[in-house]
Amino acid sequence: MAFAREFFDLQYTFAESVRDLSGEPLPAGYVASARPLRGAFRSMPPWGQFVDRRGELRRPRAEAFLGALGRATSLAHVAACFPFQALHTTAPAHRFLASYGV
Repeated sequence: MAFAREFFDLQYTFAESVRDLSGEPLPAGYVASARPLRGAFRSMPPWGQFVDRRGELRRPRAEAFLGALGRATSLAHVAACFPFQALHTTAPAHRFLASYGV
C-alpha cells in the first residue's frame, strides 16, 4: 500500500518523463490514470515480488505481506497487503493516435 501511495504522489511529477519503448512520451493522462489492479490474485503479477531472480524468497517483503494479511478483515483488504501494487492504466485511443501522429 505504501508503494501505491508513493506512486500516486510521484506520478504527476514524472508523467511527462515516462516513455514508450521507442523513446516517445506516452500520451497525456495515460500515466496519471494508473490505479491499483484489484482482485487479480491468481496467475497475475503480485506474486513475483516475493521471489528474487534466483528463485529465492525475498523474506522482508514476504514478512511484510504476511503481517498485513494478518490484519486484513475482508477480501477487499487483501489486495492492499501486497508491498507493490499491480497498476492498471487507461487512455482513449484517440490520445495515442494523436500522440503518434496517426
